[in-house]
Amino acid sequence: MLIQCGMEAPIKLEEISEGHVHIWCALPDQISDPSLLEAYRALMDKGEKRKCDRYLSASKRHECLVSRALVRTVLSRYQALSPKKWRFVSNAHGKPEICPEQNQAHLRFNLAHTQGLVACALTRSSDVGIDVENTSLHRDMRAVQRFFAPCEKEHLQTLQGPEKLRRFHEIWTLKEACAKANGKGLGIGLARFWFLIGKDNLPRVVFEPGEKERGQDWSFFLFYPTPAHVGAVAIAMPGGARAVFSIRLIVPLL
Repeated sequence: MLIQCGMEAPIKLEEISEGHVHIWCALPDQISDPSLLEAYRALMDKGEKRKCDRYLSASKRHECLVSRALVRTVLSRYQALSPKKWRFVSNAHGKPEICPEQNQAHLRFNLAHTQGLVACALTRSSDVGIDVENTSLHRDMRAVQRFFAPCEKEHLQTLQGPEKLRRFHEIWTLKEACAKANGKGLGIGLARFWFLIGKDNLPRVVFEPGEKERGQDWSFFLFYPTPAHVGAVAIAMPGGARAVFSIRLIVPLL
């Protein structure tokens, strides 16, 4: 099936199997063509425009604009619906989802952005969350004391310099991605679960005794789309199966 996506030529719909996660990234700093940005804004609904316009920083408004164009155009790669026509709802904790009446392909997505990068994780049927961080920015390490579990704090104390900062960002993005996939955001309590990252760089999660979540029911992925960014994806995989992840870097509508 071919579809027309705004300024794009007709494209063949992407296929995505159960248990697979497609990660789509864009670099806002490399997207500046006025006509393209105007096309991005034309895709948004009134609520999205108001949200973007509320940012005081021009760079944040630009980042928001690119992120909305990314999610709308990515969704239209998987279902024959124009990017402009997608409608979204939020759950009780504010996590956005596709309006059920539009979602014939059973798509689930999550969006994240930081300075210099926006990213969208897309899968079918399963809960998914994504977080990205710019590792070149100054980060208040006091977050470790508030949000990290004791074993994570102890692990960071064994590291020094760039290695310590890298591992901090890895754990932080994993926690954020897991909280977003869970659907409760920070309300889940980030210190009530912790991550173990082996030499193979495959993370696994341990939940505090008494939590209803089980570590074996989740699959995680760390990725490094640029030298200045780290990202993490979390997906619910009941039964202990491993998800399959892939990444693509694009310019929306091109």
